[in-house]
Amino acid sequence: MRKTEKNKMSFEDALLRLEEAASALESGDLPLSELIKTFEDGMEYVEICQDRLQKAEAAMDKVLQKEQDKIVEMPLVLEEENHV
Repeated sequence: MRKTEKNKMSFEDALLRLEEAASALESGDLPLSELIKTFEDGMEYVEICQDRLQKAEAAMDKVLQKEQDKIVEMPLVLEEENHV
């Protein structure tokens, strides 16, 4: 796979191709040369998925940090109950 194709591939597309590669490998019907190529392709899809997940996690962390900076801590004040 070319680097430009790899950079443009979405997480969902990479995951779908990874699942297809895994199914082909599990079938046991591939000749050895195709099996090796399919395994190599699958490992590239794993790398793409990991990269996309790391980027998504970093984006989520950034949003959470921004929201955390907006939170103002205040002391807890409980209403006292009047006992008769």
